[in-house]
Amino acid sequence: MLVRALEELQRLLRGAGSRWADELGGVIAEVQGGRAEGARRFLRMHGGMGSLNDEWLSGSDAEQTKLLNSRRDQLDERAYAIAEALLREHDRAL
Repeated sequence: MLVRALEELQRLLRGAGSRWADELGGVIAEVQGGRAEGARRFLRMHGGMGSLNDEWLSGSDAEQTKLLNSRRDQLDERAYAIAEALLREHDRAL
């Protein structure tokens, strides 16, 4: 589930020319490899100036920009929630 959510977000970011698309590639590889560090790394991409959730994507006009950023927010929030839940389960199992 997390891989799929991250891949959707990566496609959107890549289409918008965001540098975060390549960063997500590494995260996706870690998660696919079964490493919890991938989910942790994704969560650390959030939070401050210049972070993934701080980036503003530009569309061809104001309406496109609004839709693009709204979709990015939806995909990012979904992936973030999945990553948090998976890490809670992982940490509980330890």
